[in-house]
Amino acid sequence: ASSDYANSQNMLGNIARQEGRYDESIAYYKRAEASYRAGLGDHHPYLAFPPYNMGETEFARGNYAVALTYYDRALALRRELLAPDHPETADSLDARSQVLMALRRFEDARADAEAALTIRRAKLPPDAPAVVHSLVHVGLAEYALDHKEGAKSNWDEALQRAQRAWPDGGAELAQVRSVIGDPDAALRPSPK
Repeated sequence: ASSDYANSQNMLGNIARQEGRYDESIAYYKRAEASYRAGLGDHHPYLAFPPYNMGETEFARGNYAVALTYYDRALALRRELLAPDHPETADSLDARSQVLMALRRFEDARADAEAALTIRRAKLPPDAPAVVHSLVHVGLAEYALDHKEGAKSNWDEALQRAQRAWPDGGAELAQVRSVIGDPDAALRPSPK
């Protein structure tokens, strides 16, 4: 019944997910959720972390419909417990947009990506990595909907901002360039 214990369980879950130990990851997040509830009650913003992370885990293993249910839970909690323009709400919207793209629900994906971008533009520095990612995701949804000019506009801005977000290059900048350079590959769902 401690937020410190719950935070530790969340971090262990993140490590397990990064190492591909998905079932173990989910178990850590479930313990974290129970501990948050025991220590903080049923109306605390931290309660959104475990379902969000479970969504990330299911997304990583290609269980998109299951991932969506977890992202929906996290988003509902954040909308209930945080300000409508809170950056964590944007995180949930952006993650949800990605799983909606994998489920081929492109209109819904674009709506969530645009909502995330609006919040991030209002709350974060203009060249923040999260803003860049939102621009890429809005562009990807536009591309999938055959709105090539909208995709190009978002991606041009994303590339411009990415140079400042990651001035030394690195994996994240390479990932942004990869998605923009081959959007068809980015839209192909990964095999389970």
